[in-house]
Amino acid sequence: MSQALTVKTSQGMAENVARFSFKMLQRTVAAAPAGKDVIISPLSVMLPLLLLAWAARGKTREQIFELLGLTSQEDSVSYASWLLSQLREAVGQDSGGWTGEGLDQSLILNVANGLWVRQGCEINPEFLQVARASFDAKVEVADFSQSASVVRAINAWVSEQTRGRITHIVDALDSQTVMHVLNAIFFKGKWEDPFEPSDTKDELFYLLDGTIKRHPLMYCWRDMSYTETGAYQCVALPFKSSGRTSVNYMTVLPRPEQDFDQFVATFDSGQYVRAYQALHYSDGKLWLPRIKFAGRHALESILTGMGMPDAFDLDCADFGGLYSGQPDPNFPFYISGVGQKVTALVDEKGAEFAAATGFEMALGACIDDEPPPWEMRVDRPHLIVLDVKDLVTRTRVPAFVGVVKDPEDPGPPAD
Repeated sequence: MSQALTVKTSQGMAENVARFSFKMLQRTVAAAPAGKDVIISPLSVMLPLLLLAWAARGKTREQIFELLGLTSQEDSVSYASWLLSQLREAVGQDSGGWTGEGLDQSLILNVANGLWVRQGCEINPEFLQVARASFDAKVEVADFSQSASVVRAINAWVSEQTRGRITHIVDALDSQTVMHVLNAIFFKGKWEDPFEPSDTKDELFYLLDGTIKRHPLMYCWRDMSYTETGAYQCVALPFKSSGRTSVNYMTVLPRPEQDFDQFVATFDSGQYVRAYQALHYSDGKLWLPRIKFAGRHALESILTGMGMPDAFDLDCADFGGLYSGQPDPNFPFYISGVGQKVTALVDEKGAEFAAATGFEMALGACIDDEPPPWEMRVDRPHLIVLDVKDLVTRTRVPAFVGVVKDPEDPGPPAD
């Protein structure tokens, strides 16, 4: 671990992840059509970006480092190792051979990285070794002239890693594509305290445009991890876990008088940290909507707006660490595309989230007293966070964040 990171705490690293996560959520929501749900996995973007940060040089590196909160090339490796260890510990695995399966099968959390490299394109062997050793990445060298075959292989890998929830992330390869840097995340967990299906009722749900629809709201009355302010209510529901870290589903419900879009635009990582630090167990009644979501996001403009424009610019990008020899300014590596797919489902038994992210790299010009029970009726647009909490350091890493404006009903859970 670098000297810079030895003086940083896990809290500092977790805050960097949260800062990146909510900055990305705010920009993605702002770019999305009005009234549409948005759920993303910034963590699935951050892991490939940490690997590319290792290879970045010059101003490109400065921009990516600033965005990710890095201070040195070694930080990219240390951050990735820390993130992967946090996720492994949620399923009770401490080291290599991780399968992502919880020891009691109540929780599955799988995170996988992959690289597909064009055959004949000489990539720095040290970069590939870092990918394998520090990011646990699968590295494949393939004949990109056989485009259909390579696309099938990439998509099959994504489907396997997400348990079939995301079946493809790459549509085609063009003549300039030299590498795909990929991440896939799959989470499935059972509530520590499940909802009783017979308590779920069709209730009124108030949309942002003023219309009202009927939507199933799950219900429970018990002690829960809860906090509230004059601006919002917040509840965090834990999943069964066998590791040192726990996974929680946080719902942040703005007060009815709050402007929802303005609330989202100002609910940043600092607000998130203050919310989870204020959580405490108390008796309350909760109505929570069942959720079903599937979406795809093009993230080039989002990441550009977050402060790393040079990485996408053929004339400015500097990924000198990808060259096996001296960098050739006539043939620059640059990021030609970034896409993410996400699926989510929340019901009485638990929740399931999946994400796959692909970075396409191209080579230019080339191929105390008991209070009364609180009540929280989540019957209007709200924020959600699926995070991983270290039970020792108390830090939290957001894995998925989103806004639910018009939820789709997945139906009751299967037996």
